[in-house]
Amino acid sequence: MSLGAMGTAVPSTPDESSHDQYYGRSSLVSLVHQCAQNSPGHQSTQSQKQPTVRSSQTSSSYQFSTSGSPSTKMATMLSDDFSLPPRQQADWLLEVYFTNNHIFYPWVHKESFMATYESMWASQANDPYRSLPDVGLGGRNCPAPVFHCALNAIFAIACEFSNMEPHDKRNTSLMFYERMKSLINIDILDSGSLAHVQALLLLVVYLQCTPYPRRCWNVIGMAHRMAVGLGLQNRRQFNSLSALEKEMRWRAWCACVQMDMYGST
Repeated sequence: MSLGAMGTAVPSTPDESSHDQYYGRSSLVSLVHQCAQNSPGHQSTQSQKQPTVRSSQTSSSYQFSTSGSPSTKMATMLSDDFSLPPRQQADWLLEVYFTNNHIFYPWVHKESFMATYESMWASQANDPYRSLPDVGLGGRNCPAPVFHCALNAIFAIACEFSNMEPHDKRNTSLMFYERMKSLINIDILDSGSLAHVQALLLLVVYLQCTPYPRRCWNVIGMAHRMAVGLGLQNRRQFNSLSALEKEMRWRAWCACVQMDMYGST
């Protein structure tokens, strides 16, 4: 065993580039692990075989506002990085995340996120996004690659905090992590928005469970710099937004400060 990016115990993984670094122990991650293990939902499924999460291409029809020609959009959305697990497993992973992690990391507006998630499985291409608030992930201005990046991050986090077998847990979370990285390359570094910051913060939460301190620290820096560039620290510039939209922006800024402090201790 070795220490993870935030001081948590994780399986040993060769990483010569980070053997001489230590970023401090994260008591919060340990607390979330303990809460997850003791939660009623977790305990009630200990004697049950957990669903096997496999890569599965979905034929669901859903709409996001993405740049590029229709043919480019179609080619992008049909790539493996946009694949989803079967619905039962996807629902289970989201339940694990929102039950055990969201209470400690409330950076995503759950209702909007779940509304967008549900629309992904809809057989009819209805457009619920216009009525959703501008809250970043799941909101009306959230690009598809960023939403899928965050969704894969949540799946990966849920794997780490689930009661899956250790070997399955590590392999499955790494699969979601690889998709996450590809989706970041597609979109997340080209521009900045609240959704981008939230997606990076979710990536940080996952990296806390890995033995890669440099990755964790650098992603925190990216999220923090993007938040500063967006002016999330300045509440006055968002006076025209609703109370909810202002609140989610302030939470994202506080999260950047919080994670930055954890990483520097």
